[in-house]
Amino acid sequence: MPDDRRRPPSTRDAAEAAFKKATTKPADVPLPRPAIPNAIAALLLFIRDQTRQIPHAYFGWSEGNPIAYLLKFLAFGEGDTAPVTREVLRQAEPDPELRPRIHVG
Repeated sequence: MPDDRRRPPSTRDAAEAAFKKATTKPADVPLPRPAIPNAIAALLLFIRDQTRQIPHAYFGWSEGNPIAYLLKFLAFGEGDTAPVTREVLRQAEPDPELRPRIHVG
């Protein structure tokens, strides 16, 4: 039985290794959380802590099905800025009386 580990590398072996490297699926990388809603929520909490007043943020509602936005947020953690910002605030501040207000119109 020949020992394949000792034979010199051939062009074919190099090509097969390059093909395997190019076609192998990379490890799953966690997706980053939405940056804009997190930044808005952090800013609102900072303003609340500095001024001791509950800040209000006003957003325009984008066209589309709100249920689809909810499912997109639940499945992928992304979606329209206003509801995602509200959800980030809800998770960060459990007391609704101290939570910054989000208005959508």
